Amino acid sequence: MVIVIDTYQMIPDSQLAIVPKAGYIVFLENFLAVWASLMPFIKNPN
Repeated sequence: MVIVIDTYQMIPDSQLAIVPKAGYIVFLENFLAVWASLMPFIKNPN
């Protein structure tokens, strides 16, 4: 997880969402959290 956070911090204007109770198949394991984190980006990708 440290590598992911470090990478996120190196990319200008990036966003990071950490989805609780999810492994490799995030959409199936916690769909509502994934969708909630994607909606702001979908509505305003800039």
